[in-house]
Amino acid sequence: MQRPPTILLVEDDRGLRDFMATWLDGEGYGVRTAQNGREALTALHEEIPAVMVVDLMMPVMGGAELRRRIQNMPDVAEVPFILVTAEANAEQIGRDLDATAVVPKPFDAARLSAIIASHCRH
Repeated sequence: MQRPPTILLVEDDRGLRDFMATWLDGEGYGVRTAQNGREALTALHEEIPAVMVVDLMMPVMGGAELRRRIQNMPDVAEVPFILVTAEANAEQIGRDLDATAVVPKPFDAARLSAIIASHCRH
């Protein structure tokens, strides 16, 4: 049996992170979580996910800094990077960071699911 694609979910809000992890698991994905960019970098050294779903504003290391750092990591730079944020200028931030997609908060589950599926082919 083939292993499901893994999603690295990076979100500092514990309740939202737990909700999204449960939802993604129910969609058939393997889910790894991190509460900030620093934890995400550690997770990326252990396993390269199929897709990253990343909050922009987080303590310790936010999504923008995480994106800048992984762009210099050859094995990780091409992993689809989906930015999830409540920032008013989210689309511009996403373009500046060369994000694969931007999903505004509160997120539309159907839209996020379609974006993830299009990059996982699962």
